[in-house]
Amino acid sequence: MAGARINLVRVDDLEATESLDVESGATTYDQHDEVEIITPQGEAAAMVVAAQFTDSDIRYEYTNGGVGISPRRRRHTIQLAVDYIGDAVRAKLERWMHDRALLRYCPGFGRYTDLAYRPLAGAGSTLADGLTTLADLTGRHNITTVGDSTNNYWWDSDLRVMREFSGTYPRRVVATPAGAGQVCESAKTNLHNPGSPVSATEGQGASSSGWSRTSANYTDMTLSLAAGAFGHDAMPHGLRVQVADGASRERTMYASWTTLAGSGYATASVWVKGRLPRGAFAQLYQSGDESDEDGRYYFDGVDTSEWTKVSLSYYSADWSAANMILRIRCNSDSDGGSGDFLIGPSIVEYDGTGAAASPEWAPYNTAATASYMRVADYNYPTAGAVAVSLWWPAGAVVTNYAYPLWTSAVDGVRVYNDQLRFYRTATEYLSGAITPRKGAVNTVIATWQGGALRLYFNGALVDSSTSTETETLLGGSASTLVLGGYSSLASHPLIPLSWRIDRRAWTATEAVELDAAMRDPVAVHVAAQARGRQYRIAQLPGTPRNQSGGTVWTGGLVLEEHSYDANWSDITTAEVY
Repeated sequence: MAGARINLVRVDDLEATESLDVESGATTYDQHDEVEIITPQGEAAAMVVAAQFTDSDIRYEYTNGGVGISPRRRRHTIQLAVDYIGDAVRAKLERWMHDRALLRYCPGFGRYTDLAYRPLAGAGSTLADGLTTLADLTGRHNITTVGDSTNNYWWDSDLRVMREFSGTYPRRVVATPAGAGQVCESAKTNLHNPGSPVSATEGQGASSSGWSRTSANYTDMTLSLAAGAFGHDAMPHGLRVQVADGASRERTMYASWTTLAGSGYATASVWVKGRLPRGAFAQLYQSGDESDEDGRYYFDGVDTSEWTKVSLSYYSADWSAANMILRIRCNSDSDGGSGDFLIGPSIVEYDGTGAAASPEWAPYNTAATASYMRVADYNYPTAGAVAVSLWWPAGAVVTNYAYPLWTSAVDGVRVYNDQLRFYRTATEYLSGAITPRKGAVNTVIATWQGGALRLYFNGALVDSSTSTETETLLGGSASTLVLGGYSSLASHPLIPLSWRIDRRAWTATEAVELDAAMRDPVAVHVAAQARGRQYRIAQLPGTPRNQSGGTVWTGGLVLEEHSYDANWSDITTAEVY
């Protein structure tokens, strides 16, 4: 992987740092000055040597020998090894050092950024303190959170627990191995009645289990309510299923629906835990198509010792022709062995157009508004670049389109499992096949200038265009910019980590280095630590070296933390004191 592109940005805007007297509305002056740590040839010139914390807590001992601690912050220091920088870069850094300038380290935007955002905790149009207005990282655009203040549930596949978000229009900010991520869900309605087991009585009534045995005569399959087994207050119970060893034929549990119409995808998720017989599988299908393998999930080789989420999808050209059925087939024959497992909450969705393949949970018959953020009256720059980084969960399959970045004018980024598109109009786009990295960060970068467009995925060129059409086709008029969704759809199951729109087109080399800054584990981790912190320069590269083209400087660049604002911190590295 190429070197990560590291930049430092002054906290105050140009109007303040340069003492300029300007008119309101002069947007050129509300930008923040920047230094990119690059060589005179424009390549990445620094790498992190050490990032460490200095503990300022007060420690004391009790008379009984115990130790007490009074939290007083942990201050962050970043040390960069600089290969070589030119006179111009060092001179600017030295001026900032003498100014005692406050800086942000790799904040996710730069001098020419028009809009940038990364997941920040809070709800509605305010930050975590409930008072500060939510704006993008440049401070130039206010952001509004869209969603539903109730039934905001999300499955944490690492901890294997159901999380719940509360408040009025909460932002579903979650921890990923690459820092804070934003869960942006599609609107959903749970057809499964009930959405969580409430008794062992068979059938689909509101006071029954929602699951039935294929035959009531299956004495070798028994059902019982496992009170409190799932544990969450909104869906506490589990349904215990016990299947005897050596049953003479398959044993199936199912739920079915009769009121669907039209064509499209149905999707489902069900949570299970315990020992399932060998060969057991879950399946979503249309009655009569039970032999179809498309909607099946086999449990063989899957660790279900803890609660495990299983997601399914199935397409029908005419759902009115026969019932939709969700089943778990135990396949308990002489070779299958016995089974003793729990079924937790379930969700089944159908909207005729196809929801995400991995729907999150909702109570029975509860509609939720799609969850994302939006910026009103936004217009793309006439020449520029878009960069979006995404956490792609290991088990995520995008059977329908995911929209990390979109506008009401119908242009932006769309992902479909192994295909990527960047729309410049409602019908024209760059596209290409991609191979996503599962359980890792993936990046999308698009640039446009003078009719030439380029699309990158994980730093590699996917598609390009040298159309004679002007670049103003992209965002020819102001529209609503949506971060993480579009209409009733969203980026789920992908988890956006950052968004950035610049007013200049990145070169191919810059795109690769920007990709490295968003994917390299060390660069990503240190940038997450630096969020919410402001720094001063403590040491500059001090070793000159003469070479053709002028003097260059090598050595260490040290940044020491000056102040901290929890509102802008990353939830994975936030200070608690």
